[in-house]
Amino acid sequence: MKKVVFVLIALIAFSVQAQREGSGNRSNMTPEEMATSRTKQMTKDLDLTEAQQSKVQAINSKNAETFGKLRGKRRSDLSEDERSALRSKMREIQTENQKEMKKILTDEQYKKWDKMQKERKNRGRNQRGNSQ
Repeated sequence: MKKVVFVLIALIAFSVQAQREGSGNRSNMTPEEMATSRTKQMTKDLDLTEAQQSKVQAINSKNAETFGKLRGKRRSDLSEDERSALRSKMREIQTENQKEMKKILTDEQYKKWDKMQKERKNRGRNQRGNSQ
């Protein structure tokens, strides 16, 4: 009986650790790793061609670097005007990103990507709302 309990505890511990590692903790990733991860996920979800993959990788790399710098600024250290300017800059980048993706992806892929973006945005809002 003790062996069974020990095995169950070991399995649960292993499963919890595997979930933590598999959850994609992006806070420990470099911008390049995040861009590569994002491109791989998009390739899987949107069935990107090799030509599309290289273009999407370039966009994701540029965005990861830019957003990393913008997010690196401590929001608590910013005035309301600076926070507003930061939000505005991020929206500008997102709009430009949408235009670039529209040029690269087929209509069907773009619709699916746009839907994924909206779901991702909503998921982020829900997570932030639950953590407060």
